[in-house]
Amino acid sequence: MKKLCFLPLIVFLACSPDHKKQDKQAGKSADTVTIVFRSAETDQLWVHPAMTLKETETLEPSYQMNPGDTLTLQLNAALQTLSLDYQFVWGMEFIVSPGDTIVAEVETQQKNVYRLVNGKRQAIKSVEEETYCDTSALHALKLQMKKSLDLKATQPAAALRAYIGANEAYFGRKRDSLLSIASPRARLLADVVLADQYGHLMDFNAEFKDAGLEQTLVSDKYLNRQNFNNRHLTPIFNAYQYHYITRNAMDKPLAERYKSAFTGFPEEMEATFKLSTIIEMILHKYDRKTLIAYIDDYKHVFGSNKTLEYWMKEIDYGTPVSNDLYLTNTQNNRTTWKDLLKQWRGKVVYVDFWASWCGPCIGEMPYSKKLKSELKDVEFVYLALNDEEQPWEKALEKYEITEKSYLITNSKTSAFITDHQINTIPRYMIINKKGEIVNADAPRPSSTEISYLLKAELSR
Repeated sequence: MKKLCFLPLIVFLACSPDHKKQDKQAGKSADTVTIVFRSAETDQLWVHPAMTLKETETLEPSYQMNPGDTLTLQLNAALQTLSLDYQFVWGMEFIVSPGDTIVAEVETQQKNVYRLVNGKRQAIKSVEEETYCDTSALHALKLQMKKSLDLKATQPAAALRAYIGANEAYFGRKRDSLLSIASPRARLLADVVLADQYGHLMDFNAEFKDAGLEQTLVSDKYLNRQNFNNRHLTPIFNAYQYHYITRNAMDKPLAERYKSAFTGFPEEMEATFKLSTIIEMILHKYDRKTLIAYIDDYKHVFGSNKTLEYWMKEIDYGTPVSNDLYLTNTQNNRTTWKDLLKQWRGKVVYVDFWASWCGPCIGEMPYSKKLKSELKDVEFVYLALNDEEQPWEKALEKYEITEKSYLITNSKTSAFITDHQINTIPRYMIINKKGEIVNADAPRPSSTEISYLLKAELSR
């Protein structure tokens, strides 16, 4: 199986730039919580305060902590959930209040999270522990989901009723019991349950595909302004966006969804869903002209925000598009791909699109070096894509590929990249003696067939 490096369009998870500065500023307010991260390891801890989707457009949605760091966060409510993620394989969500000091300790085999009260440790229950204590009931719900999906072909109505009944029995009763307590903490936990219930229904219907249930899931029963402004119901809107924008992006063109799928929602919800659609367009490598058109439309209707500006920067919004590749070498001499091809007319060219940060690319370099020594009449050209000058130059020296190596300086705005769908690297091309691309996705240097293909071009 091929190993590929996906070109980095970074998901918008903002990091706190200066923890010390935050501590100083936040310490002036009583509406704060302090997080202390202690670890003998070197990995980082991510902190995610609960937020509405609207808040993520202006506030930092995530904070990154190194071992030994102390982070002070401003809270937006008397009770708020906070999630900790370590290496994205372990996590915990729990409720915090203003004035709390939370300590997260990570050792090799053990992870502890506790509240520090007057110098003493106080155990913290996760939201899951506070809300769900009957794991056998959840197991039964999962079994019912599988059973209902199996019965869909023969008894669709009965299968649907059975799952919805089991879902309501598990989540609905739990939520009702929490709401009967009539305390702020219980109401928060009831919201968490509602969001979980919606997620399970969405996952079920993604496979069952019942039109009636789908209509309910996209109705204002769940997707309404009040829920949208409730930070503990944000998972409902995340689930909706995942299923109707991200997951189904190939079933219905994103441009079509942008135009028609969200018009019935309140304006702030429509703006959020349309922004998510634009981000998916960027991730799916829509052509630049289309992206600019939809970004301009969004800005005209809804204005700009922090998230949109981040993605505009990612695609070099405002920079003119070129059909060529703009290149520079280690002597800072600038040229273009078209000009180089003119120089190499009459030669066979083997092009390697790579980057210094790409492990699979680096893994091919010894094979490339060997192949180059065997085929001295072939021009081996190395084009660094989405790379930075310093690490690129160091990699050239380390892997001895300084000759005919260039850094692409318009990776994000070159139509050449999008036209040839260079979405992953390493990527190789063969150019014939006429300067024509004869293989836009050629085999790697480590393959058995590449030598034969290049020799065949040389003989023509």
